[in-house]
Amino acid sequence: MNATSSGSHSNCKAWTPGSDTKMADTELQRFVQASAHFDGNMVGMREAMKLLPEVRETMLGLSRATALSLQKLSHLEEAVHEIAESRRTLAWSYIWQHYHGEAAGVRAALFLDNQGVLHSRVETLQRLVEGAPGEDPVSKAVLMSAPAGVSGEDMDALVRDGMGIRDLLSGVRRFREDVVLSVQICTSELESTGLAAAASAT
Repeated sequence: MNATSSGSHSNCKAWTPGSDTKMADTELQRFVQASAHFDGNMVGMREAMKLLPEVRETMLGLSRATALSLQKLSHLEEAVHEIAESRRTLAWSYIWQHYHGEAAGVRAALFLDNQGVLHSRVETLQRLVEGAPGEDPVSKAVLMSAPAGVSGEDMDALVRDGMGIRDLLSGVRRFREDVVLSVQICTSELESTGLAAAASAT
């Protein structure tokens, strides 16, 4: 997300020996939290891409065991790519928030709303694709039952799972784009405000 990397450390509060140590502690805590969010989502992005070979294998297996074409199963691969891209966007959004969120003030409210919803929906999408802890995702569970014959109940579960993933995938993509757009708008307004302030000072 290029917009999130614009600007640098200009909004950090400078600390010098002898200044308010409480302010320094607060700034450090904020930085640690932002870094943790960044690292966690970058790890999540890499972990999501590791799912791709297994997901593709599941798609091929299901296309052979059922009447579903690879195109009708493509939502599984699309979800993996969207999870990875959304994780990357979230990672950089926390860095932008750390350096520019306070300066953006009320203008950042929409960004924070979109960021929170995106985080929640990505978590849900990832659980559908890789399965809840200790459980296989529906697609893999159906494939594992294929040698004994895919039952009508299994097919119904697979179709419902596909519909749920497609709906969630669409929402995740929209909120990811909204996060990027809100960052671009806030950054543009901050730059305009800065230029106006500089002009009035001359």
